[in-house]
Amino acid sequence: MSKNNVRMTVVIFLLTAFLLMGIASSANGNLGHSVDYNMDGRVELQKQAGHEYETGARMRQVISGQGEVEKQSNIVMEEGYLQVEDNQDWFTADDNLRNLTVTTSIKLFTPAKYVYGSEEAVVWWEDVYEAFSPVYYEGDGDPDFSAKRSSSQWDALTSQIWAVQSSANPGESGQLKTDFVASYGPEAADAGADTFVGDYFEIDQVAGTSDGTLRRYIDISSARRHAYLFEDMRINGAAKVSEVFSLINITGTGLNWYDLF
Repeated sequence: MSKNNVRMTVVIFLLTAFLLMGIASSANGNLGHSVDYNMDGRVELQKQAGHEYETGARMRQVISGQGEVEKQSNIVMEEGYLQVEDNQDWFTADDNLRNLTVTTSIKLFTPAKYVYGSEEAVVWWEDVYEAFSPVYYEGDGDPDFSAKRSSSQWDALTSQIWAVQSSANPGESGQLKTDFVASYGPEAADAGADTFVGDYFEIDQVAGTSDGTLRRYIDISSARRHAYLFEDMRINGAAKVSEVFSLINITGTGLNWYDLF
C-alpha cells in the first residue's frame, strides 16, 4: 500500500468514526469510536481517549517510526466511565534507522493514597475525596475546592499512572494489546442520579517485542483500600509480558446499554 493510500485510508476511517461518534452520543448519551488501521510506511500517530476529570481516566497513545502496523481500537466513554479495547502488531522496516515504537499511557482520576504534612500519617479516604474530588452536583462545584487541592500539606504517594512502551529493532516485530475499563464519578446519592458508575480500574494487557526495548511504568494506589503497586522496568532484547490487574474501590449500580450484550 502506498503512503498516499495509507493517509487517505486513515482520513476516511477517522471521518467515519467521528460521524458514528456524533450519532452514538446523541442517541445513547455516550460517545463511541471504532476504527481499524492498516499502515505501511512512515507512521506518526497521536491519540487521546477521555479525560481524567470527565471520564474517570485518560488514555494517550503515540506510534512513531517506519514499518508496517495493523491496529484495531474500540472505545466507549461517558461521564465518569471509559472502556478501551486497543491492539496493534507491527514490524520495523529492515533498513530503518529509527525503531517503530508504540507508547500507551493511562492516567486515572481515582484518588491516590495520601499523607498529610510532616507527620506521615495516612489520610482516610473520606478526607481525600472531600479535598480532591470534583463536585459534580453543585453547578460550578465546591468554592473551596481549589484551595483544598493546592494545599502543600497533602502529598500523593502515587501518580496514578499505568504506562507501557514497546520498541522493535529493524526487521523485528512488536505487540501491544490493552483492554481496560476505568470508572470514577459521583455517587448516586450525591449526584441525584439513579445509577452510580463506580470507582474502579481493570486492565488486561500483553506487551512485547521479538527484539528491541520494552519499558513499563506503574504507579497506582487506592485511598479507599490502602493498596499500592509500583513497577519501573526496562528490558533490552526479546520480551513479552502478559498481565491482569484489578483495583475495585466501589462497584457501580444499575445497568448501562452496553452491559446488556
